Amino acid sequence: MSDQHSAYNLGINDKYQETPFLDKLSLTAYTFTSASTSCPLCVPARASFLTSKLPSRLGVFDNNSDYKTSEITMAHLLSNNGYNTSLVGRMHFVGVDLYHGFDNYYGHDITANYWGYGLKERKDWGEYAPSFAQKGCLKTMGIGSNPVLDFDQDVITEAAKVIEASKTDKRPQFTVVGTYGPHFPYAAPKALVEKYLNKNEVIEDDELVFLNHLKEKQQFADAKTIKEVRAIYRAMCEIQDSQVQTIYDCFKKSITERNREGIFIYLSDHGDQVGYKHLFGKQTFYEHSIKIPLMMEFIGQKGKRIESEVSIMDIGPTLFDYLNISHNLKLDGKSMLPLLKEEDAERFAVAEFYEMVQDKLVKGQMVTQAGKKCIYYNDEIPELYDITLDKMETTNLFTTNIELCQKMKNLMPVIQDCEQEIRDNKEKWKILNCYGRSHKELNTITMNMGYEDKRLEEPFKGMNNE
Repeated sequence: MSDQHSAYNLGINDKYQETPFLDKLSLTAYTFTSASTSCPLCVPARASFLTSKLPSRLGVFDNNSDYKTSEITMAHLLSNNGYNTSLVGRMHFVGVDLYHGFDNYYGHDITANYWGYGLKERKDWGEYAPSFAQKGCLKTMGIGSNPVLDFDQDVITEAAKVIEASKTDKRPQFTVVGTYGPHFPYAAPKALVEKYLNKNEVIEDDELVFLNHLKEKQQFADAKTIKEVRAIYRAMCEIQDSQVQTIYDCFKKSITERNREGIFIYLSDHGDQVGYKHLFGKQTFYEHSIKIPLMMEFIGQKGKRIESEVSIMDIGPTLFDYLNISHNLKLDGKSMLPLLKEEDAERFAVAEFYEMVQDKLVKGQMVTQAGKKCIYYNDEIPELYDITLDKMETTNLFTTNIELCQKMKNLMPVIQDCEQEIRDNKEKWKILNCYGRSHKELNTITMNMGYEDKRLEEPFKGMNNE
């Protein structure tokens, strides 16, 4: 599971992008071409992935949110059914529970797991610290290594060891490998960046944004800067591709030697706008932010492309269905197994995003069905797009399709009254000392990973960057 890899940055979807392994995997796996995240933000999306529930049902609204240790995840259910469950690397857990049902946790995460540890305190990220945040992502960018690339290499190395060691364990295995790439900071090795710069992508100005609160997030970079960002991001996606291949090869070797069946899944938590509509990062329902790669290969079986709408929340129910694991949980996700036999045009996917903008709660919801996407925010004009004809989302069809919009809106969950909870989440760092010495020590490990000496070899101008 990667972080911030848009489905539009696969070689099969982008003529400029090179992801040779994932392109090859798409031919043998079940490749879900209309997969969406449940929230275009890390912590809510990942909590939703593990629990198969919408973030609002978990009380997880932003990256300062934790969720209850008693909340049952797919790791709990699989462990309870005899699986040895392992997490390697990143899952962006917040709070005291770093397991949430996993039997084993190997390595560490790159982000601090307690509340309120701001970027200014991240001395271990060196000059990159401001560029880990969406607002500052264009401040430090260019050619060179960065903490994300180094962290991911550590994760892949550790994961290969874990998979190799599992061969001596007679129990069935469930292993999640979490990387942080291709999340910004935007920095990558010179040869890769120059390769993508030399592809001469034509940058079209598509600044049109209908939603007032999103105009606050726009960064009006010039065409040169946008081209550089996309070249770096594509380079990072290509690196991610090679890392996925490493894990796949280890996994396939392991199950072959053990004479076992296996399922290999690749997905990301959300995407990256990379300058489309002059937006960077996530936190929108637009295509580059909301659509994720999702490939599921049943080793030894031939897959196919599936166009029906699916969600990040559907992974758990699909595994439970395939493995005949019964439960009485009320889940928002649905099994994808029926889609392996037949497409379902009535199937839909929903997403939500709650945030404070200028001290006001903005509540956003999205539903996609049969290639149509409907977006609703409080106090904003609804948006309706026909993604099959308008992937750049330039034409809002709402005024001529009000009845369809209302029908799609009825598929959305009830909007939660969560303003106070979100405000409280932002203040949780004040009670940090309640969580004890061991919790702080875990963060000390995270905060001293030796990345402070990383520097850009060739800084690009970016924005607010001398």
